[in-house]
Amino acid sequence: MEVLMKISFITDEVTQSFDEAVRFARQNGLAGLELRSVEDTAIDMLPAETLRTWRRRLDAEGLTVCGLAGSFYKCAPEPDSVEAELAKLERLCAAADILGCAFIRGFAFFAPEEGPLPAETLAPYFERPVRLLEQRGKTLLLEAAGGTTCDCQFIVGGPLMGKLTDDLSQPVTKTTGGLLAIPKGHPLLQKKTPSPARDQVLARAVCCQCSMCTQMCPRNAMGLHVEPHKAMRALASGNDALLGDHNGIFSCCDCGLCTYYACNFGLKPSVAMQQAKGRLQRQGIKPRKEVKYAPDGGIENKRVPTERMLLRLDLKQFDGDAPMGPAITADAVRIPLKMHIGAPNKPVVQQGDRVTCGQLISEPTGLGARIHASIDGVVAAVTADYIEIRK
Repeated sequence: MEVLMKISFITDEVTQSFDEAVRFARQNGLAGLELRSVEDTAIDMLPAETLRTWRRRLDAEGLTVCGLAGSFYKCAPEPDSVEAELAKLERLCAAADILGCAFIRGFAFFAPEEGPLPAETLAPYFERPVRLLEQRGKTLLLEAAGGTTCDCQFIVGGPLMGKLTDDLSQPVTKTTGGLLAIPKGHPLLQKKTPSPARDQVLARAVCCQCSMCTQMCPRNAMGLHVEPHKAMRALASGNDALLGDHNGIFSCCDCGLCTYYACNFGLKPSVAMQQAKGRLQRQGIKPRKEVKYAPDGGIENKRVPTERMLLRLDLKQFDGDAPMGPAITADAVRIPLKMHIGAPNKPVVQQGDRVTCGQLISEPTGLGARIHASIDGVVAAVTADYIEIRK
């Protein structure tokens, strides 16, 4: 049986140095490398002699180039771009010939704002590339090219700590960790949807106080006395006297591990912890800075494998390569004055001021963080909520 693919890695996700990439492959027992940008140069723009030197080095090391991760058709679907993209594909094929590989990674354009293009619109753009690939004996591997493929709801942040939203007009801030598009009806969305009354009924009926949520809690393992099972006990009985150590409630960071991984019954201990924290705050109770106990000696054995987490969340099917794309530029930005704990910042610029990227534009009035301009331009507006800058 012919093996078409080998275990490799995209080198620029580890290093820009070819020598370091070779060492990394050898140290980790990988069969080869997938080249995209090496020595800060796109693989199709490197001199042929450099590629031949690398080929000899890889042959000597017993490694292969499994593919070239080019940027072919990673652009808007415009007829004017076809010739330049075909020239790029020619260069990629020439590089693949030298390096002895048959696979070239490409795209099917950026999706327009109105949604992904239908196949019948894309097909004509691939007629000439397909003929070229057939002549050169290469296979084009298409990456997912933007846009959702079904009716989705969005999570701002990660799958555990992120928050649900249907509003894609909200700005990206310095605390935005990501944006996940999850098909509607997915169990993860159901678990993130608030349902206080249902949560209390399930706590009464199902929670057996096994304490697995507490045993797997990273913060508890650090000696902070975080005990989610007691929050579940208080929720089920409606009696906050059963919460236990209040400081342990405040020490919860809402990582969600208890809810999305530890609980075998699908309950929400992390939600119970946040609800309890809110009730304590309303009563005027404040946290104390203390470490209750020494860290758990078995803390290293409580780490959760990412692969297991993805399977538990039923997200493994969506896990794929997501390299950084080109930098996004903007002619105008609207920068919120509150992207941190504490009150909104106080602007230190006025409408009409010219600012440069990185310049301070607002100061905290107490607890908070400084905010700086993200582009060069002129301050177009200053409000109680944001500062707008236009080039």
